Amino acid sequence: KTAASSGTVRNSSWTISGATATTTSGPMKIVGDLTVSAGGSLTLNGPLYVTGTINVDGGAYIRLGASYGAGDEKIIAQYVRLSGGGQIQGNGTAGNYVIVVADGPDCPSGCSGSNYSLAASGGTGSVVLIAPNGTIEFTGGTSAKSAIAQKMVMSGGTTLVYESGLTGLSFTTGSSTTWSVESWKEIE
Repeated sequence: KTAASSGTVRNSSWTISGATATTTSGPMKIVGDLTVSAGGSLTLNGPLYVTGTINVDGGAYIRLGASYGAGDEKIIAQYVRLSGGGQIQGNGTAGNYVIVVADGPDCPSGCSGSNYSLAASGGTGSVVLIAPNGTIEFTGGTSAKSAIAQKMVMSGGTTLVYESGLTGLSFTTGSSTTWSVESWKEIE
């Protein structure tokens, strides 16, 4: 959040739609929501922090710029909604990932589309999805490289394929430490 806030700060919600292709100049904070829809695209050249909800749908996508090479980046929002072929993806370089964090708690009512912190339906891209304070909902053939949450709900052909090499993610900002899995278990 700090790294993203050190760059451009947009003090209102932002919608990118249609055939619009937009590129950030570096780190960015959006005070409000970010919607990328109807074939629109947003290319990131720095970390992104959205204080509200990120909605990506209708074949739209958010991706990392080519300058990242095999480096990784973080996107943080209160809530994240990926649907209708909307994707968040790396730049196509092997080993390049986007870490998407939805840090809000599950929403009891009034949230867009889903009451979970992070809802992904119909594809996600080369992402690691994290909901440290809530639930990730996977539906409709969604796939992810890795996921971390208090709870996960999976249905409709969802696949979760943990890739080797994710323990050595390389961020361009913030911590570049590695991590390892000490233990895990299925609870249901």
